[in-house]
Amino acid sequence: MRCQVSVVGENEESRSVILEGEASEPLSRLLWLSAGLAPQALCTGLGLCGRCRLRFLGRAVPWTGAETAVFSEEELAQGWRLSCRHTLGELQELHASPFFFLPGNCFERACATHTDSLPQRDLLLALDLGTTSVCWQLVTTNGDVQASNHFLNPQACVGSDVISRLAYAQVPVKRKQLAELVREAIVQDVSRYTRFSEIRLLCLAANTAMAEIFLDSDVRGLASAPYRLVHRGHEYLHLQKFPPVYLPPLPGPFLGSDVSAGLAEMLARDLPKPWLLVDLGTNAEFALMTDELYLASVPMGPAVEGIGMRCGQLAGEDVITAFTLGPSGLVGQCTQQSLAPSGISATGYFSLLSQLVRVKLVDASGHFLRGQAMPVLSKISAKVSPYHGVERLDLGSGLFLEARDVEELLKVKAAFATALHFLLKAAGLQARQLSKIFLAGALGEHVQPKDLETLGFFPQGLAEKIVPCGNSALMGAARLAVSMPLRDALFALCQGAHVLTLTDEADFQQSFFAAMHFGADEPQCYPYIKKL
Repeated sequence: MRCQVSVVGENEESRSVILEGEASEPLSRLLWLSAGLAPQALCTGLGLCGRCRLRFLGRAVPWTGAETAVFSEEELAQGWRLSCRHTLGELQELHASPFFFLPGNCFERACATHTDSLPQRDLLLALDLGTTSVCWQLVTTNGDVQASNHFLNPQACVGSDVISRLAYAQVPVKRKQLAELVREAIVQDVSRYTRFSEIRLLCLAANTAMAEIFLDSDVRGLASAPYRLVHRGHEYLHLQKFPPVYLPPLPGPFLGSDVSAGLAEMLARDLPKPWLLVDLGTNAEFALMTDELYLASVPMGPAVEGIGMRCGQLAGEDVITAFTLGPSGLVGQCTQQSLAPSGISATGYFSLLSQLVRVKLVDASGHFLRGQAMPVLSKISAKVSPYHGVERLDLGSGLFLEARDVEELLKVKAAFATALHFLLKAAGLQARQLSKIFLAGALGEHVQPKDLETLGFFPQGLAEKIVPCGNSALMGAARLAVSMPLRDALFALCQGAHVLTLTDEADFQQSFFAAMHFGADEPQCYPYIKKL
């Protein structure tokens, strides 16, 4: 099915676009894929984030009940809709050429220009291809960083999590579309700094789904059990318009080259054992190094990226990244305090929830509590009220915390804590025996260890051992790009690793539900698990 539409942005630039797909496909997906729009972190069609909003400038499709929770009656009458809630088939029923207004600078894209300020030869590209963000570094053959940048993965228009990407990419033509979308974005962004054709090698750190889609490989083995990979890593691949691509080891179906690249970075630091590396993203990936290597991963979902939460956003100058509790109540803190907050980042949600749990405004089961004697706490709890049948805490500035947001973070905590317990059991260790716990990624760099301990991600007393280590996958990819001996040594280590498939264990679901509460003081939060 094809439909011609016109799109205009706030900068008054407009263009005519052909939307092509099945009648049942959501407009949010087709618009961002077909119109060449600047990517946004959308909530995978949950109707929660509101960032796929558009306004019909003529006849509009009828609104749905879900949209009344996002828009006022006046806005709905003006033609505002959530594009994730409407399909291509509905446009055909209008019997008119639709004209959309999209808020923001929707047509902004990187320009493929290069600068002569960098050397044009002997450059290597380290790439961390995440589900949400793409980060890269240009390094010389001796490891000196020449340039770096990051941007939103343009595949986010299809969905914010791995499952939605895999579902879309099972159709070969759609997988090729996703591969070309992110490849083009990488070439354009890096080309602003140097001639892409002069780069000698690209080292790709990515989870298994992002790696296989980037390589335009069959992903059906990752979509259903028994899970299997096309590539196992430690191989050199050739893609059109790209330098040779080195793919580090992929130890398991859900343990990708981002894990092995991060491991390479930590090994280069010569750390006292046993230590634990955790990369907190849409998957939590664990690497436990004793005299042997133990690897595991567990799905966490897009909530840890701030996506899918009702007021969630990727971190930015006007996004709340932390909360404090003072005489005036809860106060959100942005990077640029002079700006009105537009949303809450993942670290902001962790901070907010830990504050509420500490003062018992949220109980261990995730329910809002009322009736506190202290005036400031009573004042906060008075701001909890039902909205369309769901309780929410009003935070001011149009922001709020909903009960279902709390539930999402509770699931994240339960998955993480259960996976950690299985991993330690497999290695025969107690958590207190760890010398250090390294948290990788943007969330690991900015979240407060005490917040993780309060919420029960780690047992009590471990906050002092938690150390942020930045983007270890990107740093490790840069090391691997430079050193062939390191690539061989990493491959040998991963070949002998103990890879735990946690979700296949009979006790995993039971342990997950036992951990579905905040805090780690109660014994049932870390139940005894039989030997793996």
